[in-house]
Amino acid sequence: MGFRLNWIAFEGLSPEQVHVRLGLVPTGETMEIPEAEYCGVALNNGWYVVIEESHERLPEVYNDPALSDGCECVYGSVNETTMFSLASGHRNGSLLWDIVHDSSLGTVHLDATSYMPACYDLVRTRLAAEQEQAGGEDADVDYFFDIPVEVAREVCGFRHDYDPDAEGDEPFVVLEYAPPKEPPKAPVRTRRRPQFDDTFERRAVHTTFFGALFTSIIEAMEARRRKRQSRNRLEASRRRRKRRKRDGY
Repeated sequence: MGFRLNWIAFEGLSPEQVHVRLGLVPTGETMEIPEAEYCGVALNNGWYVVIEESHERLPEVYNDPALSDGCECVYGSVNETTMFSLASGHRNGSLLWDIVHDSSLGTVHLDATSYMPACYDLVRTRLAAEQEQAGGEDADVDYFFDIPVEVAREVCGFRHDYDPDAEGDEPFVVLEYAPPKEPPKAPVRTRRRPQFDDTFERRAVHTTFFGALFTSIIEAMEARRRKRQSRNRLEASRRRRKRRKRDGY
């Protein structure tokens, strides 16, 4: 079936910074060959490469401008089953160059940006000549598949089917994806209904809207009561004067 994987190489970040940026954590295991879902390898030239065997997540994140913030990245993707290869360079959130070969569009298909690394012309010329010698578009081999792969290797020093230039017999560190934890949800705040005294006192004990409303009602009732009492006293005084006048006092 051949290789089917993605990888991203970083220059300017430590392995720990790369892990945080990609949401990966080391498991403590190492490998001679990258057979885990995610592996990392520190090359002797200073680049750090993360390889994804699942061929699922890295294509979604490599276009994120924040991925290359403060560093340089080279992204690669290969599928030897369909003979598809891609490589692109990024720096400080910007795409620098991009090159794609898709054999479903032709054996000599190649789509590249106008600006390419200095090595591109030499790589393309060499592999195009080998393709022509093998029979051109009718050949049973696909040398154009190697053009993105070789350009990426010239830039960062990594090729998926070569032994990496790295220290140790097991240079690949096994990584696992650790999605960021969701922040705890804030408690739902519910409005408490104001509690009022059972007895309808003249002075409201609450300062809420409803307390103020009841206070104004009580004060209005108190004013009416005082007015009624004053009117009753006046009427009683009038009756007493009439009674005294009638009795001759």
